[in-house]
Amino acid sequence: MLYEKVLNLPVMTKETRIEIKGFSIFWIVIFATVPLMYLIQYLLGQDSGVSFTVIVLNWLEILPYFILFCIHNFLLAPLFFKKKRILYLLLSTALFVAFSVYILATIIGPPAGADGMVEAPPGERRPFSPEVMKVVIGALLILVNLGFKAMVRSAENERKAQEFRAESLAQRMETLRYQINPHFFMNTLNNIQALVLTEPEKATECISEFSKLMRMVLSEGYTALIPLDKELRFIGHFVALMRLQWPESVEISFESPESACDAMVPALAMMSFVENAFKHGSKSKQGDFVKIAVSVEGERVVFRCSNRCGPMAMSAGPSEGGVGVSNVRNRLELLYNKDYTLVCSTVSDVYEVYMSIPAHPEEGSL
Repeated sequence: MLYEKVLNLPVMTKETRIEIKGFSIFWIVIFATVPLMYLIQYLLGQDSGVSFTVIVLNWLEILPYFILFCIHNFLLAPLFFKKKRILYLLLSTALFVAFSVYILATIIGPPAGADGMVEAPPGERRPFSPEVMKVVIGALLILVNLGFKAMVRSAENERKAQEFRAESLAQRMETLRYQINPHFFMNTLNNIQALVLTEPEKATECISEFSKLMRMVLSEGYTALIPLDKELRFIGHFVALMRLQWPESVEISFESPESACDAMVPALAMMSFVENAFKHGSKSKQGDFVKIAVSVEGERVVFRCSNRCGPMAMSAGPSEGGVGVSNVRNRLELLYNKDYTLVCSTVSDVYEVYMSIPAHPEEGSL
């Protein structure tokens, strides 16, 4: 919405809006019930008048529950869904203990007897005092709040999974169009044809790398997530093919981790930027370069790519380089929500891409 953009607030999902509306209606009904009950009693002749002071006192009794709900809903419950379960349990326990102490401290029981013991009315058993029942209601409020948020979270994940499946269908053609486009295939085949007559051994190497590249495109191009080591092999074949075609004066480097640590990454997302670096990179003067680096840093996969821009790329600008940045960003949004970083920038005549994504996406996010 407009106010979210103006205030730079995170855009709320459909499910989050439903959750906020549901909780708002719930508390409006709770607070509105108090004056409504007095009004009904007055209309039925059971009460001589409606006292605003009494209504306010009833609202003050409800207020601790409202404060308990707000603290739990907006501050503590998010910790539970961010996998910080121990911290959530500790803080929730502390909150509930503080609430219980406050409620029990307001006990005004029946008068004590001569021996100082509280005397219950004859024949009446009170296994649960009203204050204890208030504490129980507070506990139920926390549990219901957490359960409702879990239902909303589940519905949101299911919606994202459906959106991702629909997006994947559209991405099949987009993948070939933006990441390994026909222009690249035609240029590669033409270069191989020229090498067949002049450098047959080099042409054989190109054909070998080109076939490996094609095989991986057909087998992995339509999968949402693939192991990082497969993506690295794909980039490696592509870089090897480019080295055979580009002048030796251009510095081409590709750094990758020794161990992929079972990391999973979006298929061909990195490859999109690598292909773009070669497509729009400069290779006509001394000092031109294409540098690619992939690393596993803790629980995140970090991708860096930089190249010296050619004249056409400089005139187009960083956002129009044909890389399909918006497509990649949409895929990352569906896979990781907000838990990713993608920065594309041009400094002088050097185009740089920085991407950081979770090495192991949260289970159930797809």
